[in-house]
Amino acid sequence: MIKKFQDFINEGKEPEIFSGYNGRYLFDVDKAYSLINSGDIQSIRKTYPPYLLNQYSREDFSFVDPLKMQKLKGEMDYSRPLGLLVKFKNPETPEDGGEWILIDGNHRVRTAAEDGKPGDLIVVPNPSDVDRFMTTDTDIPHELFTDY
Repeated sequence: MIKKFQDFINEGKEPEIFSGYNGRYLFDVDKAYSLINSGDIQSIRKTYPPYLLNQYSREDFSFVDPLKMQKLKGEMDYSRPLGLLVKFKNPETPEDGGEWILIDGNHRVRTAAEDGKPGDLIVVPNPSDVDRFMTTDTDIPHELFTDY
C-alpha cells in the first residue's frame, strides 16, 4: 500500500518533535504522519491562500533559517502538501475557532506566503486526534510569548 504522506516521515532518524508555547506542548510529528497514513486519525488536505499561510508561519511566532528559505525559493513543489496544521484545543465560546498550530513545514509555508502563492496543508481538525501525538507539560503556562 502506498502511503500518501510517506515522504514526510523521517524514517531511520531521530523522531521529529515540534515544541509549541515555550515547551508546554510537544508534538511528535513522525507519529502524527504515521497515524494519518494508517487512517487511525482523520485528516484532510486543504488549500490556503497566501495571507492565511502567513498567519500560520508568522515571523513573530516562529524562527526560520534564512539560508534554508533561500534554498527553498527555487525548489518548491506546490503539487505536494507544504506542512501539517493541527487543531489542538477546542473553542471555549461559539465565536472562538479553537487553537491551531503548524507543527511541520514552517519554512515551506513561509516561502509560499512570501512568494504570494497558495499552498496545501494536511489538516488534523480534531483535538482528540491530536492528543494521540501531543504531550502537555502543565507546569509551563499556556503563554505564546513570555516576558524575559
